Amino acid sequence: MNLGMDCAFLLDDAPERPLVARQSRKPRITTFFHRSRISNLNDLTGLLSTIPHEGTVKSLTGWLQLPKGRAASSHFERLRDVILQSDVMVTDTYHVAVNAVRDGVPTICIGNYCESQRDTLDDFKKKILFRDLGLSDCYFEIQDSQLSTDQVKDIGNKISCINQIEFKQAMRERVDALREQFHQNLEGLFAD
Repeated sequence: MNLGMDCAFLLDDAPERPLVARQSRKPRITTFFHRSRISNLNDLTGLLSTIPHEGTVKSLTGWLQLPKGRAASSHFERLRDVILQSDVMVTDTYHVAVNAVRDGVPTICIGNYCESQRDTLDDFKKKILFRDLGLSDCYFEIQDSQLSTDQVKDIGNKISCINQIEFKQAMRERVDALREQFHQNLEGLFAD
């Protein structure tokens, strides 16, 4: 079993997103920042606002305010609809990244430098997830909760690369292959 393969990838309700080139070639960007406490987040959001994009850069709101009971499912589906309408997700939150990648939305993830996972909220698991998905170049590790000037520029450049059909197809194929391998590993464990 691959370290970093989240069980959310086992869910079979991910809609098949068509891989189409949008006429404007301008990405619809969605962001959610909450976990890494990026001290110079304004540098990144300022850059994102200068990238030619469709509409506005949306912020995914309400991710960590999941209501209790039956309302939780409809709340999650509303948030997922926002993700599904995005061409690119930029986040520092593990489960936002997992759900975006699982649903075929190219994702840039940011996390604080960690050498190992010490508790459930450490950023090391994001690094391992992106490595295992073959998306290490979409993971930006920061020092002292701060993006370097070069990292901010690299994120801007990466957005135009990952909004290409070829990248989206390759990402989908990698995720599907890993999901299939994960299913087979689980089936093998419980076959006896």
